Amino acid sequence: MSSSLDSLSTYPSIPPKVPQRNPSNISTKKPPYIPEKPISPNEIHNKSHGTVGLRNLGNTCYMNSILQCLNATTDLTRFFLNGRFKNDINEGNTLGTGGKLAKEYNRFLYTIWNEHLPVVSPTNIKEVISNFNNEFKGTEQHDSQEFLSCILDGLHEDLNLARKKSKSEIDIIRKRHNEEEKDEERNNYPLTVLQANAWKRYIDFNYSVIVNTFQGQYMSTLKCSRCGKSSTTFNSLMYLSVPIPENATNLYHCLDKYIEKEYLKGNDAWSCPKCKVKVEATKQLLLSRLPKIMLIHLKRFYFQGPFRDKITKSINFPLKNLDLSKYTFSFDFNKHFRYNLFAISNHYGTLSGGHYTAFVKDKISDNWVSFDDSRISDISESKIMVILLLLKTIYILFHLYIFIYIY
Repeated sequence: MSSSLDSLSTYPSIPPKVPQRNPSNISTKKPPYIPEKPISPNEIHNKSHGTVGLRNLGNTCYMNSILQCLNATTDLTRFFLNGRFKNDINEGNTLGTGGKLAKEYNRFLYTIWNEHLPVVSPTNIKEVISNFNNEFKGTEQHDSQEFLSCILDGLHEDLNLARKKSKSEIDIIRKRHNEEEKDEERNNYPLTVLQANAWKRYIDFNYSVIVNTFQGQYMSTLKCSRCGKSSTTFNSLMYLSVPIPENATNLYHCLDKYIEKEYLKGNDAWSCPKCKVKVEATKQLLLSRLPKIMLIHLKRFYFQGPFRDKITKSINFPLKNLDLSKYTFSFDFNKHFRYNLFAISNHYGTLSGGHYTAFVKDKISDNWVSFDDSRISDISESKIMVILLLLKTIYILFHLYIFIYIY
């Protein structure tokens, strides 16, 4: 790569705090493969679709990987770049950053898409995120999934229109919710009604571009083994965290495990409202509302006693037409449940000494691009599959819903 790629831009706003020394725990391990076609600085300057390297600020590859994937999320990026976010900023919401994160993220995207620089430094994003969540202060390595959750939560609260309510309005809504839930307990409403009511109650307090883009809903059903009584609850979801079973070879095996029936007995027995005693029961999860962007997180890290370890298993997955119909309760039979992959957050090595990169599909050229901090290269679909299967790096998958209705 040309040495000019080392040049960078820090977009103007909060004064950056650049580390003064190189911490001893910074990983120097790089992915063991050679990029197919490095992109030169001249090519970057000629691009007009946000293909820019990001400076590593000291173990911030986890952040760079996620920022590249989010930049490729067209609906979210367009929402910021066209200025619509300004009307939604909720500076009074104490659950967020008072709009600081939303404003910095907009400046970050503006720099990427308009300055045509080879490398941009996300210093200000790091600063605001660190103030929002102390876990990200300093230069330690972090989990890209934890950063993804943090930045989406922060942006959601900064742009949460549903929190622009007075205390009296909130009290009225909560009272109505309590009455609705009691009514649902007394009556045997169909699941379609319960699902819709649960979502309406959720967006009464949570309504933002993040909810509209990334959030869906899942249902949890308990069933008594004695009388057959069932109880279903609905909850929002931002991403699917799926386990990796010992015998898993592909993503569908992981999803099968996610919805696998759980048998509750002994100390975990269910207090059946009809039998009035604790009974053995089954519990099963299913998706009940699909988001536009489905985030799937493979649970590669786990605790082994006091230590955290990584599952290094090769998982195959489709780049196109991921079919979630088996894992979704169909409330609308005219809909289908398919997604195409457009971004991947990868993890190489171990948790303490690993490295994060990203593969992103360029919407304009329809080609895949590899991002390794400031280094950028074109990469083919076949090579992506070889790398992910042989090196077992796949960690978070970003999927775009295919808007096709079946009649």
